[in-house]
Amino acid sequence: IMSGDWSSDVCSSDLVGVESTITDAISFSRKGSMIVVVGVFGNIPPVDLGLVQDKELTLVGTLMYKHEDYVKVIELVEQKKLCLEELLTDYIEFSKYSDAYNLIDKRKDQIMKVMITLGE
Repeated sequence: IMSGDWSSDVCSSDLVGVESTITDAISFSRKGSMIVVVGVFGNIPPVDLGLVQDKELTLVGTLMYKHEDYVKVIELVEQKKLCLEELLTDYIEFSKYSDAYNLIDKRKDQIMKVMITLGE
């Protein structure tokens, strides 16, 4: 949830295997924030526990989303408190969905989220 500046009160680390997501979440979170780790990391990411302690952050892991999570996210998007467009790096037509996997494999360090589109 973005505040008036570039810090946030709640961050979600959702990118699988990208260590910068958790380090950025810790760096950019406002003091007292909660960071929810949703993704599964392929490698163990380094975590600056000194910064977690200094900012009084709460790290919470979760295995999956619940219905109320979707409801809350929809509310936040409607209120323009959560911007999703910046997360989408590529769009691929459904009929070429396998190309999305190839794209991700080739550009792992540049891909955020690939949106599979249905028609024009």
